[in-house]
Amino acid sequence: MKKYLKLKKVNITDLIQIRFWRNDQVTRNNSFNKNHINSDEHAKWFFKTLFNNKKKLFMGIDENNNKIGITRLDEINKELVEVSININPNFRNSGFGESLLFETVKKAFREKESIKILSKILKTNERSVRLFQKVGFKLSTIKPKSYEYILNSKNFAQIIRDESL
Repeated sequence: MKKYLKLKKVNITDLIQIRFWRNDQVTRNNSFNKNHINSDEHAKWFFKTLFNNKKKLFMGIDENNNKIGITRLDEINKELVEVSININPNFRNSGFGESLLFETVKKAFREKESIKILSKILKTNERSVRLFQKVGFKLSTIKPKSYEYILNSKNFAQIIRDESL
């Protein structure tokens, strides 16, 4: 069962919090880039992403106004968007990951139903693999160190129908 969560666009007030989550050791272990990110590097990435119209950053907020985690949508081309997710370490294993990912892909499909959504996940990140599968993503490519999962609106609509039964 998904938990209540709303999405808001990330803004300048989220800069430090997102860097803190990004440098968390669990996050680093599950990231393609395992390096610690200093404040200058993070600020450069943050503002470049924030002001790029092909990228969208969202913050998941629970009913108590807690910041649960972030998602990012990167437009690869007109038919493909890549999604990534990072959960606030204080809210891991609490069921919010599914809600955050679900609301993000729902928003992406509302904007353009014909897209496909891609996720790249390290093979060692079993929790993310299960999360993306639960939301309807299907394995599309196996690489030496990672998997690529794809979700289309048809598969997502099926997940929504199944939940309403």
